[in-house]
Amino acid sequence: MSRDVELTARARRDINREVGWFVRHRSAEYADRWQTGLEARLDRLADDADSCPEAEEATELGFPLRETIHGRGKTHFRILFVIADKTVRVLRIRNAAQDRLTDADI
Repeated sequence: MSRDVELTARARRDINREVGWFVRHRSAEYADRWQTGLEARLDRLADDADSCPEAEEATELGFPLRETIHGRGKTHFRILFVIADKTVRVLRIRNAAQDRLTDADI
């Protein structure tokens, strides 16, 4: 089932923050490749969100939070989202090394 994929304002800020970090600490080319790959992964969520596992903190948060991974090594990121009917709503995009989400993070 194909769904619309929407990003929250926080998810957009997460992307902008990471792109800025990559530009400052790696290169603009690396940042572009990372963002292009991330956007491709977000596009695929329209068709495969149901196959993604529940996030570790879903039970604690009290709602069916799901996740998928983008990247590898030190630069792999958790794309955290919920499915609501015909929409995949991306809540956050966080480096996998960051602490798990809490209510304050959403």
